[in-house]
Amino acid sequence: MSDKTVREVLNENYVGKATYRRAFADLVGVAGSAVAISGVVGIVVRVTAIQVAKPSVAQAPMRIVKYSTAISGGTSTEPTPVPLDSDDPDARATFSLYTVVPTDGTEIGALFDGDIATGDVVYETFGGEKNAQPVVLRGAGEYLAIELSADAVINGFIEWTEEAEAPVQTPGT
Repeated sequence: MSDKTVREVLNENYVGKATYRRAFADLVGVAGSAVAISGVVGIVVRVTAIQVAKPSVAQAPMRIVKYSTAISGGTSTEPTPVPLDSDDPDARATFSLYTVVPTDGTEIGALFDGDIATGDVVYETFGGEKNAQPVVLRGAGEYLAIELSADAVINGFIEWTEEAEAPVQTPGT
């Protein structure tokens, strides 16, 4: 159990968890994983919103997919996530934009699977409804990817929160 003061607990409930967003623009997507956010050991990453817009011509199949084992290979850049509160610490999750297709890990399942056409905007929120959860990434192996099945230019963002993973409590200890 974490050793938080009463003030820290009250502040977290009042102000909210550290929240980060990273936008991408004119990303020339490859056929495969184009954008990925990966978890980190000891931190719970909760993806709360994803937006993808397609300004380029033609239609492109797109999926938002959760994986249980790490992504590898490919060529990517890792732009710095932006904290929504400048007092929050730097983000620990890894945000990657791919220009050469990586090798995907083990797929858990698709959260979105559809065709997007010129001018379409896909906006998904997770955990915004009562009793609904955001997409949770635990450990360094889990990640969420935006995948394209054809070359396309996309714009958008991913928003998430991060918090220390609470230890498992065993009754009687």
